[in-house]
Amino acid sequence: FLIPEGASILDLGCGTGDLLAGLKPRRGVGVDFSEEMVNIARDNARRAGVAHLVSFSTGDAAEITPPVAEPGHLVTNPPYGERLGELLPLVFLHHRFARQVKANFADWTLSVFTASPELLLALRLSPDNKYALYNGQLEATLANYKIAPGELRSISKSAEPFANRLKKNA
Repeated sequence: FLIPEGASILDLGCGTGDLLAGLKPRRGVGVDFSEEMVNIARDNARRAGVAHLVSFSTGDAAEITPPVAEPGHLVTNPPYGERLGELLPLVFLHHRFARQVKANFADWTLSVFTASPELLLALRLSPDNKYALYNGQLEATLANYKIAPGELRSISKSAEPFANRLKKNA
């Protein structure tokens, strides 16, 4: 999915706000769990001349709601964990995030950039398309979804071995 200039964008895990500043949205909202990152993002938006187009706040991915009435684009580069002990809490976070998206973001476009194929499975959403990319040296995936109203699908057969491994090692 291409995000056209002038679209409404919610950047979840916005960090320094560079994505919103570069896209020049009609209405952009950046959310991050770190107050320090939100403050940096606000400063960067002022320097980029887009502070009148964007706002930033702290928030939780599992409690996110649309910032505007009309459908837009939800983009995120969520944490992906490097060790199995870090991965299990992230599986639950991704699943809670996906439930919130399905419940509140019908007709939005969701783009998830991650280096963890397992965490994409934890979303329990079927991507409309996926692209193999790199995040520095890490192999990564950009998965795009058009969010339809409804419930999350059950865990896929391909994700069952991974889910069993997590339960065994937890």
